[in-house]
Amino acid sequence: MTTADKYTLDKPEGLLAHYTRAKVAFEDILPSHQLRMSPYRKMRDPVENKDIVPGTGAYGKTPENFDDAYKSMLDGIKFLRDECRLLSLTHDADAERTFGCSWARPRMWEQYADAHRGVCLLFDGERLDYTLATAFSEHNVLAWQDEVRYTPAGISGSKILYLDDARIFDSEQRGHAISTYIEDNSDDFFFLKSDDFETEHEYRAVVMPTDGFEAEPSEVLSIEGDYAFVDYGDALVAVIVGERFPNWQLLGASRAAERAGARLGKIGWHQGRPIAFPPVLDDPPNSTT
Repeated sequence: MTTADKYTLDKPEGLLAHYTRAKVAFEDILPSHQLRMSPYRKMRDPVENKDIVPGTGAYGKTPENFDDAYKSMLDGIKFLRDECRLLSLTHDADAERTFGCSWARPRMWEQYADAHRGVCLLFDGERLDYTLATAFSEHNVLAWQDEVRYTPAGISGSKILYLDDARIFDSEQRGHAISTYIEDNSDDFFFLKSDDFETEHEYRAVVMPTDGFEAEPSEVLSIEGDYAFVDYGDALVAVIVGERFPNWQLLGASRAAERAGARLGKIGWHQGRPIAFPPVLDDPPNSTT
């Protein structure tokens, strides 16, 4: 039995889902064997794509350099945050029902998988988590991996909105103060969102280069322009296409999944219940939906 075959896909089984367009899945992700990590500033959440502007204190007599030091602090936070690359996936909900499965989210299919015409890639959660951690540990990066937490206030209710460190007024120590601020508050900085997003059940991997990515190309982690790319190892379990994925493309999708060592499915909705693996190749390859 292969890793892919051990999953029944009829209940939550610890699989991480990546919803995307068919073109991205079949032309980029599967052939390259890599997932793309996007710049933090390109997140769709209007809170996350804005700069963090924490308040601070002057600690007694206001330093003459307060305004310049404060601006430099904000510039430093923005620089490090803009250097971060982020990978977002969907984890299982805390439920025994099929809708608790990471791949069975109608809104995610609509919003991220090309209005049900796209693809959901499924990964063994433990294998992917280990593979990513191993890749990050071999490079000059700080890395964090965790599930996102959701609260009514999100970041607006977090302690990250105040930077309490006198070192920010010392130009020689300011960089260390900023790095400490981000590392000590990484849970809120990267894994806290408004509960308006709670139904996404997001899992994230975040990397922040400490001195730039390695100059030499790497097989497991590399950067090209705004994006970083990380190998997903042997974690891929299944390739599920959406209900509006054209039937005439199913044969090609099946072969692509087979080459990737994964099962192919086409999601269906039977009396409102999501089904991951109805027969997908019963129709002739040249038929239409």
